[in-house]
Amino acid sequence: EKEYLSKVDGYGDKKLDIYRPINVASTQRVPVVFIIHWGWWVEGTTKDSPVMVEFWKYFHQNGMAYVPISYTLSNTTRAWYDKVYKEIDCALQWVHANKDTYYFDTNNITVWWWSAGAHLALQYALNQSNYQDTSCPWNIKMPKFQKVLPIATPTDLTKDFTKTVAGDITNLLEAFLWAKRGTPEFIERAKVNSPVNFVNKDNKHLKYYMIHGLKDDLVTYNDH
Repeated sequence: EKEYLSKVDGYGDKKLDIYRPINVASTQRVPVVFIIHWGWWVEGTTKDSPVMVEFWKYFHQNGMAYVPISYTLSNTTRAWYDKVYKEIDCALQWVHANKDTYYFDTNNITVWWWSAGAHLALQYALNQSNYQDTSCPWNIKMPKFQKVLPIATPTDLTKDFTKTVAGDITNLLEAFLWAKRGTPEFIERAKVNSPVNFVNKDNKHLKYYMIHGLKDDLVTYNDH
């Protein structure tokens, strides 16, 4: 028996997937798990991991909607990071604009995922007012975000990423920041894209539960 409603919709020039459980009444508000996929900022899709399937099952069985989004990858356009944060904002505007179509509980949204997606989620949540997308078709000013669940999150992009378990991955940061390592532009952009620099009293409303593996040698536990 099918467990969920599956549909693809669009926000701006991007797509998102909607999975709403059908084991709850169609008019019952359901919590939303909003997913920003992983992929080193340069690759990945909303369906690129078998792990996602297991999570879909869990969310549906527990009465939650699941909304993974696509976004512009960092090796495709300049000033990418500013663009993608606004894409995240526009996608969340879509969720709010369609809350009565899919009966989303917009007071209960959690932004979540791994690695690069976790970084984007946390950075957006900590700087939400700076990333409002006023060009988004709905132009909804988002309420302050409440919950984010980042896993294996790079929180400080100014650290040395030349000797990770995957080797020197600085080229991925260079693609993300559109700047060469060691240049003033790289240093400044790494700072302004490091979530650790925005944990302050202005964000005391935000609840974030960070998960990290003690044996993860790529984004180490001490990076937090």
